Amino acid sequence: MNTSHSEQGTGNRYWAVTGRIPGDEEDSILIFHVPDRKAAISAFEQEMWDAEVQRHRMSEQQAALARKALLLQHDQVVFINSVCVSDTPIEEA
Repeated sequence: MNTSHSEQGTGNRYWAVTGRIPGDEEDSILIFHVPDRKAAISAFEQEMWDAEVQRHRMSEQQAALARKALLLQHDQVVFINSVCVSDTPIEEA
């Protein structure tokens, strides 16, 4: 399981977000400690996209074109399957 935690701040909750980059066959789950659902989804999208760019060793220009193509074809960069929230840390069992 992939996990990531942002800086802890007042009012943050634990968010587990699952989803994938369009075209990928397997979902990923990432965990964040952020204030709200929107921040969790935004962090998930950014981390997933950064991993995609790194995995394919895209240049900055290639990454921009690939991201634009995803937005044109799917109207989003990542597919979100679920967003779960907890007031206590979420851990892999």
